[in-house]
Amino acid sequence: MISMFKLFIKQRELIFNMARKDIIDRYISSTFGLAWAVLHPLILSITYILVFNYVFRVKVMPIESAPNLPGSVQFSLYLLSGFFPWICLSEGMVRASISIFSNANIVKQVVFPTEILPIYGIVSSFLNVLIGFIIIILMILIFVHRLSWWVFLLPIPIITQFLFMAGVGWILAVIGTYIRDTKDVLQAGLLIGVFVTPVFFDEKVLYAAGLPNKLVWAVLNLNPFAHLLNMYRDILYYGQIQHPWSFVVFSLSALIIAFLGYRFFNKTKIAFGSIV
Repeated sequence: MISMFKLFIKQRELIFNMARKDIIDRYISSTFGLAWAVLHPLILSITYILVFNYVFRVKVMPIESAPNLPGSVQFSLYLLSGFFPWICLSEGMVRASISIFSNANIVKQVVFPTEILPIYGIVSSFLNVLIGFIIIILMILIFVHRLSWWVFLLPIPIITQFLFMAGVGWILAVIGTYIRDTKDVLQAGLLIGVFVTPVFFDEKVLYAAGLPNKLVWAVLNLNPFAHLLNMYRDILYYGQIQHPWSFVVFSLSALIIAFLGYRFFNKTKIAFGSIV
């Protein structure tokens, strides 16, 4: 565990430089450049808000501090506070799964710390979260006119999400090196996962849908991503801690997954040079 954190500290400059280069390389050749980093998630968000709020008319638990807020604004804040972290999670996991063989020339350099290859893509994926938070905070200031002091706890879900993604990313990087279909299977799984995780609906909708209570309980309690979204929504949407257990469960899960992923990667990385 200690060696993992030492890696982050020692290689932090290299990780951030590679993440910055990755972001620039993705958008430098397009007409609108880095503007797509904002436009792409914004267009997706607007599309989902229109579909789920105006077509399917999904309702969410109102904000207690702003009960008179229009339902469309409440739903938008609720969706965005979970949607942007999910985009970050999806993008980071997919990029981690191809991080080794897509950097084959670097992997074959004996002195290069290959542990950071899945990490820099994860770091660059957090650009979506940062953009999302700016949009959400601006909406809160415009419509609610005040920010809860709980917003200062945002580093907790951000750091724990990073640790969780790092652990899973190391595991996916190893699997993706041996099985090249990992990326495609993962993308299919994430497409299903977005609908079995409360990204577009809240827990009351699940219970009201007439689904078996045990199934709903499993979706809300055994799904680590549900706990992650609870953390973000407690801070950004509800403005109070309504799911304290989620903070404990996901934080512990993130530390365990990060530790296991780091050990698994280090035990298997010796063979990468001959495979890629």
